[in-house]
Amino acid sequence: MSNIQLVRYDEGFRDDLKNFLYEYSWNGQNISEEKKNKKFEWRYEESPYTDIPYSHIALDGEKIVGHRILVPQRYRIGENDFLFGIPTDSLVHPDYRRQGIFSKIVDFSRKELAQSSEMELIMSLSASKAATKAYIKYGYIPVGRRRKMFFVSPFNTFKRSPIINLDQEKSIITHKDDDLYIEITKELKPKKISRLAFRFTDKKKISNVRDVEFYNWRFGDSYRDNIYLYCTKGDELVGYLILEKRHVSFLSSSRSFYMIMEYAYTKKVYFEHLMKTIKNRLSISAMMAFMFTRVKEEISLLKKHGFKDSDDLTIKILGTILKTDRILDSYLPGTLIQPVELEIEDNDFIFNGKDTRIESSWSLFKSDVH
Repeated sequence: MSNIQLVRYDEGFRDDLKNFLYEYSWNGQNISEEKKNKKFEWRYEESPYTDIPYSHIALDGEKIVGHRILVPQRYRIGENDFLFGIPTDSLVHPDYRRQGIFSKIVDFSRKELAQSSEMELIMSLSASKAATKAYIKYGYIPVGRRRKMFFVSPFNTFKRSPIINLDQEKSIITHKDDDLYIEITKELKPKKISRLAFRFTDKKKISNVRDVEFYNWRFGDSYRDNIYLYCTKGDELVGYLILEKRHVSFLSSSRSFYMIMEYAYTKKVYFEHLMKTIKNRLSISAMMAFMFTRVKEEISLLKKHGFKDSDDLTIKILGTILKTDRILDSYLPGTLIQPVELEIEDNDFIFNGKDTRIESSWSLFKSDVH
């Protein structure tokens, strides 16, 4: 093995790291060069939770040959906040694989975090099959199952969706009755949704701190294409749902679908209004929802409106045809966790009385995943 040096990212690595990620990690993604630049800025330079990204690099001389970043986010249980890290952009140069470099990056970052960081837990929410095996080997604890639900409507493929006009129109208004209406827009309203998210969140579970700062960063500064649905009664926001446009490769083309990133509501009838609007007004042909840790009421409501579990035969067949892990990875753990302490004790998994190794301790959305 070459003489590999491990370092933490600083601005001097900016251009080389961008090129490394573009070539070996993001090159297959259906996003423009402008959005790749925005993605880097959002993930590495605009986080409200740290001034220097928790990014660790493996070098062979001056050449970057491996990398991993932990995206920090604040989680709350009761009245206490904790800083957790979500790993992403984990990769090793193809010519340097199977040399233990990724293991060295993991060990190096953990030692640094334990000595000089406020971060207390690392949680992977999107590890591949191979990465899952590696994380378990490194001592990460698997929690729950990566449950997903899917909505597929071939008929809607042939219908023109009003979503395409949102760039030109400020919003689309759908009235339900005299004082209840749903607004479909690309405008983020962080103050309103953060207040509703706070009311909706189960305070007895570990959840992301969804305040104005979070929404401005996670969605306002994001490189993604987001659509916001706001259900308003009188002057009060009583429900919202955030969609994000994604792409999946099929044969030689790319097909779009929408991810349900998160939602909140004061009564389930308002959530139903939002779902009906998506189905009947927006004519979306394919959607996916990340349901790990979500409650039975929400799962039942999605099923009522045509969503199917990943165990459904038609969904399995679709995943096989498309050859996409977005569908076929539903058997993997919902999350993999590890405290940053070098000598882990049982109590290191407990935060304000909640055991992070138990699925029911958590309340997570797709917006937690990076």
